[in-house]
Amino acid sequence: MLAKQYIELHHNDSEWFICLAEKQGDTWNQEMIHMLKVRQMSENDSHFIGEDKYFSLNAFYCPSRKADDVRHIRALYADIDCYNVGLKPHEVAKKLQDEYFGKKIPVPNVITFTGRGINCIWWIKHAPKGATNSWKRMNNYIYEQLKPLGADVSCATDVARVFRIPGSINSKTHEKVQAFIRKRDKYYLGELLEEWAPWNKEKREQQAVKKKRVVKSKFTLKTLAQARIRDLETLQYLRNKDGVVDGYREQASFLYFYNKLCLMVNEETAFADVLMYNQGFIKPLNENELKGIRGYVESKAEEWKIAYNLKEFKARKVGELNQHGLIFTNKKILALLEITEEEQQYMTTIIGEEEYKRRERIRSANNRRKNGQIERKEYLAQQKNVTEDKLGQVTALLNKGYKQKQIAEELGLSKGRVSQLVKQILKV
Repeated sequence: MLAKQYIELHHNDSEWFICLAEKQGDTWNQEMIHMLKVRQMSENDSHFIGEDKYFSLNAFYCPSRKADDVRHIRALYADIDCYNVGLKPHEVAKKLQDEYFGKKIPVPNVITFTGRGINCIWWIKHAPKGATNSWKRMNNYIYEQLKPLGADVSCATDVARVFRIPGSINSKTHEKVQAFIRKRDKYYLGELLEEWAPWNKEKREQQAVKKKRVVKSKFTLKTLAQARIRDLETLQYLRNKDGVVDGYREQASFLYFYNKLCLMVNEETAFADVLMYNQGFIKPLNENELKGIRGYVESKAEEWKIAYNLKEFKARKVGELNQHGLIFTNKKILALLEITEEEQQYMTTIIGEEEYKRRERIRSANNRRKNGQIERKEYLAQQKNVTEDKLGQVTALLNKGYKQKQIAEELGLSKGRVSQLVKQILKV
């Protein structure tokens, strides 16, 4: 399998950025490239061919290889430097097959011989950035099991890791990196954790209490800013996917910058982040346009920080400007960015009243199912059958000359209910 074909197989349904890197001596050269562009590149492109070529196994929402910028977790992995424990790759491969796969760790999707060591890779299905902690728990479990074989500890919690590309050359051994696919079905992260690294009873109870507390709590001012930043990133992705070029870039960048500053991020770092966010648009804004709003946003964010530290927040009107900075309600943001009802379904917090009610209906239905209650449709169907039975009984008694009071006594119904049923019969 060619290098590019392997990357396309690994990131088969990805629409995010990945990192393609090259190591020259002690120097790393890396480039963040969108998968749409990767698919258009030639198989003989220099990113794939030659010595010491690497790629990221997880995908990023913007052109930045930072753990905070990971958007889609696509794999668990272990980097086994077996030469550090005096073992050869073929010896480790036999041990893995005989003693580990299916016994201590799940069977990997891919085994890669890198020249001096082995990489084991497990493909993950549908794991967003929010699953990072779960990913670390499972990946660390795999590391602990493989530690006797020389597993690299730095790989255990590095969600932004790059690995050698199959088909490239290891300059230290001059051998070609070879990948062997063991299975193609992807794993669900939650199922792996449940089977291989479940919480003990005490830890599970702690997590249950924590989850219960999180559900009942409301956003704090800081977590609200974090959630809105994620929603702005999601909105950018959705509109890029739909080919929307402009019409919202200025407002989205403004809100992104302001919320970054509200998280107590220093001005330089926040501005660098908004420049990175800007690069995620199909047609990025000119940097001078962002510099033009910088002073205003920073001054308002500073007011916000002072008020936050002094805890002097008061009730304010929508969009009011005062000594406490800028205040934006969801309603204001929805109107400003013209966020549709369909787009709101992918948001964490920037949602309107109708979307909130929709989520509450789903939550209530899920709770009813958990408690063993029947679905509303089934309930209505049952009630309809009960009503039809009662109508038949009331009709039979009317034909016998019974009065409504007598029917109520006979069937154990209220006079009002009998009256309703009689009206339905007369309508028919």
